[in-house]
Amino acid sequence: MSRGFPTNVATALAQQHVGIVTFAKLEFPSGTVYVHNSLGTYTWGGQDWLGVGDLGSISQVQEGIDVSPYAITLTLSGLDTTISGAALTEDYFMRPVTVYMGVLDADDALIADPTQIWAGFMDQMNVSLGADGGDAIQLIAESELSRFDMSRNLMYTNAAQ
Repeated sequence: MSRGFPTNVATALAQQHVGIVTFAKLEFPSGTVYVHNSLGTYTWGGQDWLGVGDLGSISQVQEGIDVSPYAITLTLSGLDTTISGAALTEDYFMRPVTVYMGVLDADDALIADPTQIWAGFMDQMNVSLGADGGDAIQLIAESELSRFDMSRNLMYTNAAQ
């Protein structure tokens, strides 16, 4: 299934060897963070996307035939105290997260603008400092379907009606 990829990207994905890069757009109140899981900086959509290489990872994007919310986990390790301090003080809950997939040519250039493969909201952020695996921030994001599971905190009273 092509998922709406441009023709040149779909052709590249059909090849035996293909370079794939995953982009994450995290919209915090203080500003939007643009990162990808490769090296260097890619520019598209009018933004510079910073590479975090092996220090960043995104869990598998799941989907199924049932209408159910699926979560993803974004991890950033090897942090300095500035980043971890911001993660502890930033109001991130229910802020938008968008994940894109891009395809690279033999020269590590993007073949076309990356395609959105997931969208949702920040739910929970776990920060581990000085643990066995080193410093890391783990962000759990829920898909937009998770909003259906949330209580609206409405009451069946005359005043609420």
